[in-house]
This record gives sequence, structure tokens and C-alpha cells, in this order.
Amino acid sequence: MSVSTIELVQFSEYLGTPELGIQTYKHIDEYWETTEQIQIDFQDILGMTGAFADEAFGKMFIQRGSQDYMNKMNFLNLNEVVEVILKYTLYKRYEQTDGNFGWLN
Repeated sequence: MSVSTIELVQFSEYLGTPELGIQTYKHIDEYWETTEQIQIDFQDILGMTGAFADEAFGKMFIQRGSQDYMNKMNFLNLNEVVEVILKYTLYKRYEQTDGNFGWLN
């Protein structure tokens, strides 16, 4: 099984802007077809905005479909604040689909 790990701290310690979210989305998307699992590592991330989370993760959830997304994506080392923002973002996108949340239940 091929696994790619993306350490988000390479982009910034604070994931704040939609533009940074778009950049992160594009980086993750480069691995989508060539790897079986993508690990998103939040180690050393101090904070994240909803705008960033939606651009980086929410839109991909819709584009790739909830089932494929939850099978491929794995989130590591989330602090409590970042986890709440990520769950909220994906829940709002989930409301637009008939998908399955997996780890978010």
C-alpha cells in the first residue's frame, strides 16, 4: 500500500487564508491518483481557519465524493481546535452529499 504524508507545517504554522487552502488543495491533489492513502499531518500547526479548511479539504470532499475521500484521507496530530474546525467544515460539506463520514461520527 502506497502512503504519502503531507506535513502541513511546510506551508505555515497557522493555516489562515483561503489562498493558502487552495495551494494546499493543489498539493494534496497531486498525490490523489498515485497513492492509496494520503496522510495529512497537523504536527506543529497552531491554528486553522474555516476558510482555509474549506478550500483545502471541504471542496475536495465534494469533488472526490465522501466514500473515496474517507477511504483515502487520514488526518494525524490534530489539536482540539483544528479538529473542531475540520469536523465542522466537512460536516457542512457532508450536508450537501449523501456520503459517509467514517472517522467523523
